[in-house]
Amino acid sequence: MRTSVIINEIAVSLLASAALQYQVSADPSFLTNGLVSYYPFTGSVNDASGFGADPSVADVKLVADRFSIGGSAAEFDGTHSMIVIPRAAVPPLPPQNGLTISAWVKANTLAQIPVVEFSDSQNIGVQMWLGAITPSALFENLRDTILRDHLGVTHAGTIVTNQYQHVMTSYDYSRGVLVSYIDGVVAGTFALGQVNFDTSEPLLIGYRANPFNAAKFNGVIDDVRIYGRGLRPDEARALYLRELAVPLSHPAVAKAQGVNGFIVGATVLDGGAGYTGVPNVRVTGGGGSGASVRAVVTNGVVTELIVDDAGAGYNYPPSIVVDPPAPIPARAMAVSGIELGQVIGVSPVSGGYGYTNTPLVRLVGGGGIGATAVAEVRGYEVVAITVTNPGSGYVNPPLVQIESPNLIPSVAIEVKRVAVKLSVRLGHTYQLESSTDLLTWTSTGPDFVADDETIVKEFDVTQSGQYFRLIERP
Repeated sequence: MRTSVIINEIAVSLLASAALQYQVSADPSFLTNGLVSYYPFTGSVNDASGFGADPSVADVKLVADRFSIGGSAAEFDGTHSMIVIPRAAVPPLPPQNGLTISAWVKANTLAQIPVVEFSDSQNIGVQMWLGAITPSALFENLRDTILRDHLGVTHAGTIVTNQYQHVMTSYDYSRGVLVSYIDGVVAGTFALGQVNFDTSEPLLIGYRANPFNAAKFNGVIDDVRIYGRGLRPDEARALYLRELAVPLSHPAVAKAQGVNGFIVGATVLDGGAGYTGVPNVRVTGGGGSGASVRAVVTNGVVTELIVDDAGAGYNYPPSIVVDPPAPIPARAMAVSGIELGQVIGVSPVSGGYGYTNTPLVRLVGGGGIGATAVAEVRGYEVVAITVTNPGSGYVNPPLVQIESPNLIPSVAIEVKRVAVKLSVRLGHTYQLESSTDLLTWTSTGPDFVADDETIVKEFDVTQSGQYFRLIERP
C-alpha cells in the first residue's frame, strides 16, 4: 500500500466518534524517519524503504489487500510460506534508539503464529506473534543479547480471526517502555526497563526458522514496517489513520530485466491506483531500441506488464514509464489535536486532489468554541493546515471539515416514506407484501380484515422496500 491516501467515509465516522485526545504529528516526514525496512507487497515482495533489504521468498502469494486491490498483500499458507531477509541487508538497529514493528494482519488461526521475528536455526531475538502464551492476544518479546525474555502481551480477545487488524509494538529505550497498539489504540503498556534487545539474526516475516519451535503464519500480512526508533503515540496514531485510508490515485512503478541486449521481462514494483483504463507504457534509455511493453489493469491497479517485443541492443536495463491515471478530484481530510482545552494542531491525513484555490476549513464539535484554521495548497493538494485561533473549552478533538475541490452543485431526491392506498372489499381478509426487487416478497405485517373499502398505510422505504402487492385470503 502507498501512504498517499484519501480517507473514506467509514474512517471519517471513526475519527468523529473515537473521542481520543492526542497531539497529531503535523509533519508526515515521520513516516520515513528511522524507517529501515518497508514491505508494502504492492506488485512485489521487495523492500520499499530505499535500503534494498529484499527478501528470499517461498510459497507466498500476492493477493487482494484490505481495500480489495489485487496483488497488494502477502498470503501465507501456514505450511510452506516464508519470507526471509538477510540480516546484512537491514540497517543496524541499536537498542538505544528504540524499535517499532508495524503490520496489518488477517489471521485464519491464532494458534501461536509469527508475524515478524529476528531468528535463525540456532537463535531467537525480537519477536511479534499472535496467540503466543495468551490466546487471541498480541505477543511481543524483546529478547536480549544474553537470552533473557522481556514480554509484552495484550489481553485475550484483542486479536480476532478473518479480519484485518493493524498491530504495532513501539519501544522507547530512554523511558524503558514498550507500548502495544491494535487499530491505532493502546492495547498494553509495559515497563521493561532499558533492554539491549537482539536483532542480530535474519528478519523473518510469517515464519520461524528455529527447528525446536518452528511455526508459520496462516493468513494475510501487509504493510510491514520496521523502524529503528520508538514511534511516539501521536505518530503511531497518525500512521494507523494514514494506512486505514483508501489509496489516492498514483502512477504504477516498474523495472525492466534485460538479457544479452534484449528486454525479457518487466516487474511491477508498485501497481499504482485509480486506473480506469489501460495506461500507455514507454521503454526509454538503456542504449537499445524497439522494446514494447503493455500493462494489465485489475481493480484500478497495474497487476502485470507483458513484453510484446524484446527489442535489441540494450546495454543496461532501460526505464519503464507507466502513464499516471487520470486525476480525479478528491476532498482533503485531516484530524485535529488538543491540549488544555485548545486546538494545538491540525494534520492532513489526505491532501486530496484538484484544489486550485484555498479551501475553507471548519472545526466542528469537541465541546469547545472559537477554533479556526486555514489550509495551504500546493500542487493541487492540501499540504498543511495552520491553526489561526486555538479556541477554548475543547474536551475532545473537533472534527475537521475541508471544502471539496471544484464541486459542481447537484440535487437528488430521496424518498424515505411512502403512502400505499389500498382498494379492498369491506370485511374481507388481506395480506400486504413488499419487495425491493420484484422477485422476493415479504409480509409487511399480519393479515388484516378491511374495516373500510379504502385504506392508506405508510411505510419506511428503507425497511419495507419500494414495491407492494395485495393478496386476498380465503
